[in-house]
Amino acid sequence: MKTASLAVAVAIVTLALGGCGSPANELGSDVPEVYRSQIERVLENPPSDFVKEVLSDYKVTDAEYRESRQRLKECMEEAAPDLKVLLPDEGGVSYGLVDEFLVHYDSEESAQLAADSAAESCGPRTSSDIEFIYLGLRDNPEGYPNFPAAVKACFDAYGISDGAGMSDADFAELVMEEAFVASTKEGQRCADDPLAQLKQADG
Repeated sequence: MKTASLAVAVAIVTLALGGCGSPANELGSDVPEVYRSQIERVLENPPSDFVKEVLSDYKVTDAEYRESRQRLKECMEEAAPDLKVLLPDEGGVSYGLVDEFLVHYDSEESAQLAADSAAESCGPRTSSDIEFIYLGLRDNPEGYPNFPAAVKACFDAYGISDGAGMSDADFAELVMEEAFVASTKEGQRCADDPLAQLKQADG
């Protein structure tokens, strides 16, 4: 079974922050810049009317997210008949080259190419950007632009002094070192899963 993540990113997004904030009364002004800029990019040239309709209000409801995933599944099954398409709870899509699918192709390689093509074609028109925004706002609502930024926020929330006074670049280099070990248990939990620890701190 092959698993593909069509969301571009999950909890920690890797887009660069930039630009000025939107006026308070502008649509989407309450959405973190990292997500707002992604939505605006998509809306400039929407891949489908469905994606445009969902993202036009700068938010994604649970129902819209579910529908986008169902549309992805149906699109892939139509593009590659008999392909076994599953929608994992954590997001993305899984598809398997079952016997009923393989009989349509001369080789497993050509079958895999057809399956991958279906995913790459259907994803942008159905769920890719919608899932990116939905999961991002759910799991990283503050819009931390990268993993080190989330770790730094977590350290600050728990009063962890590791890396204090460092530049952002030096701090990122520190915490991304494979051998990095935080000075406290709380700090290590931040280094391992900053978003989960930040949720606990907020709670």
